[in-house]
Amino acid sequence: MKILFLYHNDLALKLADLLKSDGNEVVLWKKRLELTQLQKMAPDKIISYSYRYIIAKEMIDFMPTSIVNLHISYLPWNRGASPNFWSFIEDTPKGVTIHEIDEKLDRGKILLQKKIEF
Repeated sequence: MKILFLYHNDLALKLADLLKSDGNEVVLWKKRLELTQLQKMAPDKIISYSYRYIIAKEMIDFMPTSIVNLHISYLPWNRGASPNFWSFIEDTPKGVTIHEIDEKLDRGKILLQKKIEF
């Protein structure tokens, strides 16, 4: 499977290596993605982890499968950037969420969540 892996933080590369070890072709992408670039790459799946750019609706619509985001907060709390930081500042539930990306920021269908107590 050809996976486009959108990321910002190099810690995410451990996950990319895991995907590669399962026999996937993984294309790493750190910059802002444009529709023409996505069309040229034609991935089977997109995974986003700590990616700093909002994925446009036209790209979401282009993909034949849902785009998955790994978000380091217990959604619906602390959407957007630096969610771990805000969970401590605002004393909201802490955890991780894997969800589908839609046109609303961090509001797509939740696939899996894990609440973490500190």
